Amino acid sequence: MLGFNLVFEVPSLPLALWAAAAAGLLWELVALTIWAFRRHPPGRAVAVTVGAVAAGPLLAVAALVWGGMTTPAKQPLRGKPLALAALRGTLIVLGASLLVMIGGGQRGGVDPMGRPLADLPSIPILILAPLAAVWSLRGYARTTAPVQPFWKRLLLGLRFAAIALLAVYMLRPTLTSLHRDELRGTVLVGIDVSRSMERRDALDPDLDPAAAATAPRLPRRVAVESQLRRNRDALAQLAQRADVRVFTFAAETFPFLDLPGHLPAALLLPQATGSTTALGDAAHAAFDSALDDGRDVAAVVLVSDGCNNATERVAPENFAAVLASRNVPLYTLAVGSAQVTPATHTLNVRDLAVPEEVDAFRRLPIAATIEALGLADSQLKVTCRFGEEVVGEETVTVDSDEFRRPLRWVHVPIRTGYHRVNVTVEYVGTPPEDLVGERSASELVHVVERDLRILYVEGKIRYEVKFITQGLAAGQRFNLDRRILLADASVQDNGLSEKLEDWLAYHAILFGDVPASRFTPRQLEIVKELVQEYGKGFGMIGGQESFGGGGWAQTPLIDVLPVNLHSSRGHLDSPVKVVPTPDGQDSDLLRVGEDGQSIPDAWKGLRELPGANRLADPKPAATVLAVTPANHPLIVSQPCGKGRSLAVAFDTTYKWVLSPDDTAERQRRFWRQVALYLCNPKGNVWIHTEKTRYEYRRLARGAEAVQVTAGVEDPSGGPLPDAPVLVTLAREGAEPQRIGGAGEVPRAFGGATLLGSQIPAPGTYVLTITADVEGRTLVGEHRFEVIERDLEALEVLANHELLQRMAAETPGRFAELAGLSKVLEDVVAAAEPKSVERTETREVTASLRWPILLGVLALLCAEWSIRKRKGLV
Repeated sequence: MLGFNLVFEVPSLPLALWAAAAAGLLWELVALTIWAFRRHPPGRAVAVTVGAVAAGPLLAVAALVWGGMTTPAKQPLRGKPLALAALRGTLIVLGASLLVMIGGGQRGGVDPMGRPLADLPSIPILILAPLAAVWSLRGYARTTAPVQPFWKRLLLGLRFAAIALLAVYMLRPTLTSLHRDELRGTVLVGIDVSRSMERRDALDPDLDPAAAATAPRLPRRVAVESQLRRNRDALAQLAQRADVRVFTFAAETFPFLDLPGHLPAALLLPQATGSTTALGDAAHAAFDSALDDGRDVAAVVLVSDGCNNATERVAPENFAAVLASRNVPLYTLAVGSAQVTPATHTLNVRDLAVPEEVDAFRRLPIAATIEALGLADSQLKVTCRFGEEVVGEETVTVDSDEFRRPLRWVHVPIRTGYHRVNVTVEYVGTPPEDLVGERSASELVHVVERDLRILYVEGKIRYEVKFITQGLAAGQRFNLDRRILLADASVQDNGLSEKLEDWLAYHAILFGDVPASRFTPRQLEIVKELVQEYGKGFGMIGGQESFGGGGWAQTPLIDVLPVNLHSSRGHLDSPVKVVPTPDGQDSDLLRVGEDGQSIPDAWKGLRELPGANRLADPKPAATVLAVTPANHPLIVSQPCGKGRSLAVAFDTTYKWVLSPDDTAERQRRFWRQVALYLCNPKGNVWIHTEKTRYEYRRLARGAEAVQVTAGVEDPSGGPLPDAPVLVTLAREGAEPQRIGGAGEVPRAFGGATLLGSQIPAPGTYVLTITADVEGRTLVGEHRFEVIERDLEALEVLANHELLQRMAAETPGRFAELAGLSKVLEDVVAAAEPKSVERTETREVTASLRWPILLGVLALLCAEWSIRKRKGLV
């Protein structure tokens, strides 16, 4: 196919030249009209003029040139008239070109072919070339000197040749050819080489089905090799129709292997050593790599056991959705058994769940799942430890081949610091030789006991004050400010401030046997505000002048305490036995016994008290935690605004300390639990990470980082963003390294990110923050673990369900490894080469541009030389 293309840049011609051409063209049109009316009758003259214009640019220009080549007197063109005629003809040609260009640009600045206005169509050149030839003939029809016919013909030939070469140069002839190519598709074949592919639960596909039940099991990888060898011819046929790219994967994709048209006799896979499997990530990386190489992916085949355990970017189902959006079929071939086989013997501790931090004397829930596969009719010994202390121990009977049992324990830690919770499972008796699995799991737990500030106010000196103080001091975390007010506030200054900011230093306020008259109205308003607006705790304990008997019903604290003060008057004068209610049995506030001792049993062992205040009408939001055997409330709690309040009716717990029953420790624990409840404690310097366990593999690859946050609080609980702090990181047994600044102690430590380069190896790491707050040095500590887990050991059974879901998203399908031959038949059909049309355009004169121009110049010079020798110039 031969085409022409002329690029004619309009800005290359001066605007004045175009204006002159337009004026000349208009003048010649007028001259043509006058000439027609002089030579013909009016009707014919109009017809000739209109016909010449309507005939198109070619006839119009031809008529104009014919009329312009002679003078009105029909004199031959010689000398000056010839030059004038040439100028007029040039202007006419330019004007005609302008008309063609304008006509082509009527549709928004493009010609009828859709090209820009600056790309002048080839029609003007096709018009100008014949006109130039006619002009040459006219010029040599009569010469200024006699010339022999041979020389005249030679001169005309040179002129015509120059015009032809110039026209070819401007037309740029192109040769267009249409090709139909066959586009080969690409088939991606991914083979799992993670460590789970070495598990022995696959059958040799060459075995007779009758012998399969008793035949030994093969590693999954070996079974894949065997099937590939059996289908070597089908793979060779596929490689002839499409480009087959084989890749292996575990946590990442390994290099491609392009299959040739024939396969080697021994097709061996690399040893399956991958520590994790990222099925979606690896397959997506291989697919993207093929697209980046410009390949047309016709199908994807994944051979795997489906044990995906390390997704970082793309979940397997999301990868399948990507293929579905491109209409690329995914064929998944499942390797291994999804059911327990005679070769399966696995024992695991899974899903250990423990809170990262717990307060001392508070319950610590522990949960884990014991998984036993292929161990029916066996017994397992499960042990839960908190540090070196055994929390629980039990023997479990396995009643099925797929046995999973969740277990739960509760522990009340007393010692602060970091402790390891460890759950182990042991096979009772002689275990199978091939027993595998993770038979223990552990987590770090931080037991905290923070410095809590309590204001304890009494109205008289009595035994209870001494023993309550001793009980709180034994906790080693309470900063107790004890005041005894012996006179009314109207008589004597009680020493307490009437400024809110001075009271904010306390986490909790505890009033004993003290009347309301010992405080100023402003002080009691502050106490109410502290509880409701600032989240503090307030408690009142029994006494002659407590509750309604102390005038408290006429104070703002009537809205804070959990009982009706108007009706809470008088005393229970008979001996009082404290009995926990069902709500109290679930409350840590009443947990006073030894480790493992139930709350009812602990309180049952405490002596009766000589009496108590009579509490009445608990408020709707209140909770009664303990009562007398006659059901009189003794301990009542209530949330109040942002804080909490507590009413304790008795005030003679010193009897438990002096009792011969050795219950002194229970008395101390009770008051510590009261203080913990009221304080709802918060630390004044803290540092932690978003979680306490990280995988070393993810940190080393940059897929995860340790996010550290820290803070410092002033005595009122408010943040101190400008407090100078020092933050260090140390692996146990190594020197600490400063983070968050390297010279002076940095200020305003909001947080930091620990990258993999700062975590050189698995282990336990300690973060320490040291801060100066109002002249005191506060130290906070946090620990986190970096572990290396064998995730492949936890996933024992093949996950066929995942592979089925992936294939169902796409036009492909799922099959077990034995169905490889039929899958290859489907893939061969899907990989049918596509027919693609390709247009190739080549400019014929692209390499002859300069030779053509030199030829034009040579022809014009030759013509001029001959004309000069013959006297025509």
